[in-house]
Amino acid sequence: MSDAQLEQVTRFLGHVSLFENVKPEYLPSIAKRVEERVFARGQIIFNEGEPGDTLYIVKAGSVGVFLVDAKVGLRFELARLRSGQVFGEMAMLTEQPRGATCQAMEPTECILISRPTFMAIVERVPQVALSVAEVLANRVDQLNRERGQTKVELSELRFDPDVYRMIPGRILERHKMIPLSIQNGIMSVACVDATDLTGLDEIRRIVRGVEIRPVTVGEADYLQFLRQHATQLPQDTQRAKVRRSEPIQWVSDDIKETKLESGSDDIKILVDMLVSQGIELEASDIHIEPELEQVNVRYRVSGLLQRRQGQPIPRAYHRALASRIKVLADLDISERRRPQDGRITLKMGQRQYDLRVSTMPTHEGEKIVLRILDTAAAIQPIERLILADKVCRVVKQLVQRPHGVVFVCGPTGSGKTTTLYSAVGLRRREDTNIVTVEDPVEYNLPGITQVSVNPEIGLKFASILRSFLRQDPNVILVGETRDAETGKIALEAGLTGHLVLTSLHTNDALGSIQRLREMGLEDYAIAASLVGVISQRLVRRLCPMCAKEDQPSPHVLEQLAMIDVLSRDFKGGLKKVVGCETCGGTGYRGRVGVYELLVADDNLRQEIIAGSAQFKLREAALKGAFVPMERYSHYLLTQGLTTPEELLAIHAGKS
Repeated sequence: MSDAQLEQVTRFLGHVSLFENVKPEYLPSIAKRVEERVFARGQIIFNEGEPGDTLYIVKAGSVGVFLVDAKVGLRFELARLRSGQVFGEMAMLTEQPRGATCQAMEPTECILISRPTFMAIVERVPQVALSVAEVLANRVDQLNRERGQTKVELSELRFDPDVYRMIPGRILERHKMIPLSIQNGIMSVACVDATDLTGLDEIRRIVRGVEIRPVTVGEADYLQFLRQHATQLPQDTQRAKVRRSEPIQWVSDDIKETKLESGSDDIKILVDMLVSQGIELEASDIHIEPELEQVNVRYRVSGLLQRRQGQPIPRAYHRALASRIKVLADLDISERRRPQDGRITLKMGQRQYDLRVSTMPTHEGEKIVLRILDTAAAIQPIERLILADKVCRVVKQLVQRPHGVVFVCGPTGSGKTTTLYSAVGLRRREDTNIVTVEDPVEYNLPGITQVSVNPEIGLKFASILRSFLRQDPNVILVGETRDAETGKIALEAGLTGHLVLTSLHTNDALGSIQRLREMGLEDYAIAASLVGVISQRLVRRLCPMCAKEDQPSPHVLEQLAMIDVLSRDFKGGLKKVVGCETCGGTGYRGRVGVYELLVADDNLRQEIIAGSAQFKLREAALKGAFVPMERYSHYLLTQGLTTPEELLAIHAGKS
């Protein structure tokens, strides 16, 4: 290094945060030890997972920090670093693999300091170690402020097993929380995520008269604590699961007690039994269908209807059965010629449920469908929905944007509302004003302003949304963008400092852009406001208790290759359906989402503004952060979460 270069590097290091507290006379000796390197535009500086043996300082140019996942085809830019910024120091100090991929975004010059060189500098100039410690401490402090709590050691906290038993285990397991003790009217709750307001709200609903004080603990500490106290904790991990023996308590503010007493005891017992069986089966809907000789009851479990087991219900019971349900839902029992809609609230054990009731006159009598809504599970953690970790991280970043529009698309019954509610849950904080317009409001969410549309009095999506903009909102959830007027207001809201979350009926993520165009919305407005699109389907999830490894047949592999889920030369095994007592012999238990993720970047926005066709939009998307549904399907299949037949069905529906 020439004297001129040495002087230039010395002067530059004096303005870098790691060395700004170092005495000026030490800087030349440090400058002699560093290495300078130039990276060409697009050159990878290091990849995620590589050894972390060097820290880098951007001297000139810019460096992109990317999240990359080859399994799902994800490449997402996390940050853009410029002159004076340091990267790679965390991996170097901890000797952990690189946590992200860094790439030169233009011809870029960096200063490199290897671990041996850094240690030698620290040994000679202790101020460097202090500067590094200060930088790292500031990062940890910022992270703690963002998470709301400083981490503590569980071993240092008092634990009372009786307090733990007060909360249903399913809630605690879902939210990774441990009620520790109650002292002076304050319940301490250890949380892996202290910002999980949904879990804390569930605990507040069950334990009354105490203040909830969350403390943050590490996940490893949480799991270790559960193992240590296994003998003190209830052994039945499913103790929150509703059993037939638990009585139903019907709740209503509007129905008089005398009306609730109507009906014979046999009919009351029958209705209670049908509903409790549906809840026990984790059904989403109960269908009560009159036939010529009997009343048929079917439950929708994991997306499929199945007939109720047991003795058939005599046809003579139908009218009394319908009347009992209509009384509970505050509907007109004398009206049997027109459809009616209502709602019932009930409690079983410690859990509260809502039933959305829909009646429909048919040739054989009124058909009744009950949609079961579990209010305790209204907002699912996004990690429970989007199982691919890096895709989930990108979705979280989209939802945390201060403004813009995020669309969730897919057919009816694909779980769009659940995803939207989970996204709202990520933003639910004391300092954030969240408003929703829905048709109808499915779950009552504490701390959120919710409005149901009512076209009969002029309350439509567009009119409510327009009024909401005068209510100082931060986040707006629009149940569905159905028309040009709603779409136009949503895009404008995204441009004027609000984050809008809304659903759209399209088959895939890129199709949402064409759908907005068909509504008559301007390309420039779409491009300027669009943050991202999440497209989704639901498939049945393999039962983890009985699924077994199997070699797929050539025919199945050929079909999967045709839809780009697997390659034709795939050699691994896949899980197959077996069936056991746990899953009722079906081989499946529950459902899992199949996602497609599109992140709007500059290249995609330029193509949208240019009015480019679908194939051009796809080409631009593939250059950025775009996870096609085929790639996510590959992930689910190779992770043993679902079966080829489930995926073949949804991809056939897409084409």
